[in-house]
Amino acid sequence: MFAKLVEEAKVPIVKVPKIENKEGAKKTLPPIQKLVTKQEMEKIFGNFLARNSVKAKISLANVTDLATWKKKRDLPEDAKVFIIIGGYPDLRRALKRRGWVENKQKNSMCFHFKWTLKAKDAEYASLYDFQMVNHFEKNNLITTKAGLCRNLRNMIWYSNVDIDTFYPRSFDLVDEAEIEDFKEEFKAVKAESILKEYMLSGGKIESVGEEKLAVALNVCEKKLRDFDDVLDESNPDLVLVTAEEWEILGTDEISPEMLAKKKHEAWFKRLMKKFDNSQGKKKKKMKKKEKKEQPADTVKEEEKSKETEEVKEDKEKSEADQVLKQRVTDVLIELRKKYPQFDLNGLNNIWIVKPAGLSRGRGIRIFSSLAEILDYSQSREQQFVVQKYIENPMILLNKKFDIRQWVLVTSFNPLTIWFYQECYVRFGAVEYNIKEISNRYMHLTNNSVTKHCEYQDNEIEGNMWEQSDFSDFISKKYVRDLFNEKIQPMMKKIVTWSLECVQECVPNRKKTCELYGYDFMIDEQCNPWLIEINASPAMDYSTPITERMVKQV
Repeated sequence: MFAKLVEEAKVPIVKVPKIENKEGAKKTLPPIQKLVTKQEMEKIFGNFLARNSVKAKISLANVTDLATWKKKRDLPEDAKVFIIIGGYPDLRRALKRRGWVENKQKNSMCFHFKWTLKAKDAEYASLYDFQMVNHFEKNNLITTKAGLCRNLRNMIWYSNVDIDTFYPRSFDLVDEAEIEDFKEEFKAVKAESILKEYMLSGGKIESVGEEKLAVALNVCEKKLRDFDDVLDESNPDLVLVTAEEWEILGTDEISPEMLAKKKHEAWFKRLMKKFDNSQGKKKKKMKKKEKKEQPADTVKEEEKSKETEEVKEDKEKSEADQVLKQRVTDVLIELRKKYPQFDLNGLNNIWIVKPAGLSRGRGIRIFSSLAEILDYSQSREQQFVVQKYIENPMILLNKKFDIRQWVLVTSFNPLTIWFYQECYVRFGAVEYNIKEISNRYMHLTNNSVTKHCEYQDNEIEGNMWEQSDFSDFISKKYVRDLFNEKIQPMMKKIVTWSLECVQECVPNRKKTCELYGYDFMIDEQCNPWLIEINASPAMDYSTPITERMVKQV
């Protein structure tokens, strides 16, 4: 043993060869004895082994032939070799239990199976047919927010399904045409929300303002027109919301300077109104004095005539208000019939802005102002996607939630999908309030976000539920097994549709699989909505629930 050799070699003798002096006479130097301690000898051998170990590693790293790599490792010919990049300790342990051998050289091509966090580490161009990897080439067609946003629009060609029935409207803010489409959609939803607010007030015009109500109604009626009918008009109006109309609808879309000016004008107007009221009171007093001098009969006739006119005006106004209210009601009914996301739009015109290629809630912001959305997305050097915020989410225990569902794809041709038997539910860290859009712990449910919240309650351990907890809760609430009857079946359809729309674009390499993390939200009517699709979903022990599920995969 190495340790024993060090202990025995305490006093080696170093012999010095003969040398000649200046006169040419030969003489021999006496032998020299040098004492070497145990520690010094260990250092000598340690340095020797370290140098040779590095050489061995370099040698193995340069091996590109799997058979040679196994031979240098003294492994049997039938040994299976794997590489894992990015953690995944449970997968590593599972493979080792099955007798697989790990190659820790991350960039080595000597493996049978390679599991990576990022698709680029698969190195598709260098793969042999027998090698298996866990990412399909071009997986970003659906696993990035921009890719999903664009490719789901192909759904109509593959499944004849309207994506507005399961995917909140989204726009890629790096594309100028999409930016213009988003602006128009934002303004249209703003008009719709004004009509809804008017109806919620019981038809009180003052709740939204007469001018704003008239413009909002006009915009929504234009939106309902058939496009072919518009083209047939002599002077077709192809702009849904004109600049003049937006000046009225978007009164909150102003700069700080304009806001300060508006406040000053409002203050001055109130001041003048008070002044006018004080002057008016004086005039009324004068009239009262004059009226005292008039005959009693004349005064009664004038009062009666005035009352009659007021009643007539009130009646006419009431009839006009009823006609207006019915007109708004009819428009809202038609909007609900024509647009599947009518209820999702809500009252506040809230949108969520996401970096196109980031995950774990990084860079996500929520806005209800067009100016703020454009400023945030255009002032940063990265690609953003804006998505309509779901304003009618199902709320459980006063909290917002979403569902994470694992899906495994083993082939794109034929499309082969494995739907994991159990999902889990992720909650926001604090109670939900749609008016507080700046609180990310309220609106984002990612564990990587909620775990940082300092003021969360412990009612829901780890802000997470098992599938059975969720299923049982809504069964009691709705007195129906809605999860198994409606929610999960629809989730399975959405998964299939989303993969079908990129089936022809993804190279179907054999010996390839991919694990996806689908995120769904559920609305008040128990409809599932696809939010995003994640490549390499988290497989860590973030909570007791995920620990149990990861160990079972």
